[in-house]
Amino acid sequence: RSDDRNSNGANSILWCLLQCLVDILERVMEYINQWAFVYVGLYGYDYCTAGKNVYQLFKARGWSVIINDQLVSRSLGFLQFWIGVVSGAIGVLLGLVFLMDPVTGGFLGFILGLVLSNILFSVVNSAVDTVVVCFAESPSTLRLNHPAEISQRLFDTWKEVYPSECCW
Repeated sequence: RSDDRNSNGANSILWCLLQCLVDILERVMEYINQWAFVYVGLYGYDYCTAGKNVYQLFKARGWSVIINDQLVSRSLGFLQFWIGVVSGAIGVLLGLVFLMDPVTGGFLGFILGLVLSNILFSVVNSAVDTVVVCFAESPSTLRLNHPAEISQRLFDTWKEVYPSECCW
């Protein structure tokens, strides 16, 4: 019985420590997120303040799902992989023709394709992040500054994908 009590006590302490760790990580994630860079660029806040402000904005809008749902990043990452594969295949061909070493050519082509597509798609990903943050901050401004059909399509698509997250 004494061993059972000690085991239960140790499990309780371990559970408490894990819960504390999760709470700390959650608080840290309020400050460190990809959306904070947008606030730094738009308003000139320091990174921690920007992270906290954008987290509070998404929380106030009820957009907690959107923070975790990084569909564009995943899609671009998948596309980067395939660009690397195609570049690697071209590298194998060039390696056979010029180097007589297809493995080295394929490896270099794959890495080069990944790096260059990462540079290109990081700009696209940042633009998407900026649109999402600006849309969260002031959805009505989109209607004022862009054609009605574009803004209405964005509103309709947003409501279709996130029906419980829309608050307008």
